[in-house]
Amino acid sequence: MNVLQVQSLSKNFVMHIRNDMSLCGFADVSFSLDEGEFLGISGPSGIGKSSLLKCVYRTYIPSGGTIMYTRKDGTAVDLASADEHEILALRFSEIAFVTQFFHVIPRVPAFDILMGELTMRGVDPEEAKDIISENLTRLAIPRALWQMFPSTFSGGEKQRLNILNAVIRSPRLLLLDEPTASLDPETRNEVVALLQTLKKKGTSMIGVFHDHETMKRLADKEYSFAQEMEAVR
Repeated sequence: MNVLQVQSLSKNFVMHIRNDMSLCGFADVSFSLDEGEFLGISGPSGIGKSSLLKCVYRTYIPSGGTIMYTRKDGTAVDLASADEHEILALRFSEIAFVTQFFHVIPRVPAFDILMGELTMRGVDPEEAKDIISENLTRLAIPRALWQMFPSTFSGGEKQRLNILNAVIRSPRLLLLDEPTASLDPETRNEVVALLQTLKKKGTSMIGVFHDHETMKRLADKEYSFAQEMEAVR
């Protein structure tokens, strides 16, 4: 089943401090994504990979093209033009984004952040505690940190919590911007295994990676800004 159909997508940035000069972020990007499929995005730094993800998530409003997303109920919506209320509802229920940065409400313990993600979506609190404990342990976040504020975490620990915060609710569409960049090899392997499990459950994913070897372990196909979309080799 098709989940996402991106057609002729483009993003331009207007530089108001430079006499409204227009800069091209990326142009004429097209691809499709099926249920449980992983698309890897590759290309040199600064070519527009992260901007593409932000357009799909609607952090950025595209300058042109369409992003047709098929909801769980089978209805379709163009994420490029949907109103803000609809975008926020989809972010709550179906679409998640792992960025390179972690922003949370100050002075909320890590465990409580994850509890909120699950319980506000109807998961029984006791079941949620078991799910969270299992995943925090799996990604090697020390138990001593579970009740600490994420602001006290190392960069790698923040990134692991960032990943769990997005994947623990099993979104229908998951966007990943360099999810393993700050991780040691052992933890990177655990994150790859976690994402592979999500794929088997039907989550569709788009991921930006500088580490092509890690991308090949996950991606079913690749969109390269230098080439046409191709099967990952």
